[in-house]
Amino acid sequence: MSGEKKPVGKVRSSRVKVARKKVAAPAVLETHEPVAEPQVTEQVEIAPVAEPTPAPAAEQIALALQSQAGIVEQEAEKERRAAIFFDSQWYLNAYPDIREAGVDPLEHFLDYGAKEGRNPNALFDSLSYLRVNPDVAGFGPGPFIHYICYGFQEGRPLR
Repeated sequence: MSGEKKPVGKVRSSRVKVARKKVAAPAVLETHEPVAEPQVTEQVEIAPVAEPTPAPAAEQIALALQSQAGIVEQEAEKERRAAIFFDSQWYLNAYPDIREAGVDPLEHFLDYGAKEGRNPNALFDSLSYLRVNPDVAGFGPGPFIHYICYGFQEGRPLR
């Protein structure tokens, strides 16, 4: 069969038919509508993202720091009020041991003197205040600090 010769006209017409089919194939594909993919119409609700909750230890530390800051502010306010009514010269004259020690009179009063019952000026007598207000005896910072922070507003007597 390999030695057989085909008529030239038939071979040509076969090649033309094959060529036409090759050209026609893409045209057929273009005329078909593409297969539509199914549309997803289901709606999904997305939960809101919650704020991360702090770890218990971190929360406790934050609360402790806030509390500490509040205490520091209260102490600063007490010191500021005490400084307004404190008479340094009078304190040094009334308590020669403080003058001899060479310490700051206001600092000494705030750190030790008020708790020891020392007086901050000539007008306030710590022992007299404690006598007429015995419930103040347990107040840590001392009678004078109690008076300037609470006693005055409460109308407590000095003597």
